[in-house]
Amino acid sequence: MAKKKIGDLLIEKGLITVEQLEEGLQMQNFSGKRLGDVLVEKVI
Repeated sequence: MAKKKIGDLLIEKGLITVEQLEEGLQMQNFSGKRLGDVLVEKVI
């Protein structure tokens, strides 16, 4: 079974939007932090 990425799982569960994921990914690229950490810090 293929593993799903955390962003895809959060979108599927309705916890974040695609726009929030894209913003989180941009912040991740800038900070070098893990996506989950970035989203928690942003309080998404």
